[in-house]
Amino acid sequence: MAMELNFLEEIHLSAEVKNAIYKQRVERYYNSQVKVHEFRADDLVLRRVLGTPPGVLVPIWEVPYRVTRRLMNGAYKLKDMDDNSAQYPYSDALLKKYYQ
Repeated sequence: MAMELNFLEEIHLSAEVKNAIYKQRVERYYNSQVKVHEFRADDLVLRRVLGTPPGVLVPIWEVPYRVTRRLMNGAYKLKDMDDNSAQYPYSDALLKKYYQ
């Protein structure tokens, strides 16, 4: 009986090690796919249009905005080209660099 318990404990530890290795691989793959966007003040960016229904041919990026400042966790305050401030901050996932 004691031998069976030791064998089960070994199987359990082996499964924990395999699970930890798998989690490390998944984390490494995820981190390699994530694109980090960092914008500076006065950079020009395009803002993604939200809420467009799929299959409709409309632009997915709005006119250029100017970054006024960076907030916490990758959020940015924006102004349009007429110096009107955007209503609320936008995540870097919804922005992309605009090249003239």
